Amino acid sequence: RTKYYTECSTDMVYHNMVEDYPVCGVNKHEKCSDTGCSMIPVMKCKIEKRTIRKAKPESKCKRVPARICRKKRCEKKRCFERVVMSKEMVPQEKCEYKEKRVCQEVEGSTCRPVTRHQCDYHYTGKHA
Repeated sequence: RTKYYTECSTDMVYHNMVEDYPVCGVNKHEKCSDTGCSMIPVMKCKIEKRTIRKAKPESKCKRVPARICRKKRCEKKRCFERVVMSKEMVPQEKCEYKEKRVCQEVEGSTCRPVTRHQCDYHYTGKHA
């Protein structure tokens, strides 16, 4: 008698991605008004492209045949009894936008909120 069981494996697949990355700096600029001129700090940012490497888990499952026979019929053949309990790993992706405060060290110490897309991968087990 042939019985099938499920065999699963999870591999990390890596991808190179180009991402926009802000590069910021504080420069002093002269500002003039009716009362006179003064140097004020001004933050300027430019966007650079960066290549980053991201990993994504990829799960694959396959059904593997196993020959199982009963003791009474197996006298001449080499047989074994097998109890198979397998657990299948199923990745679940949970993505959300998270807000983070970014503060710059300048005379007035300004802070601004930055929203980033962040994903978490959780693995749950299912009995086959």
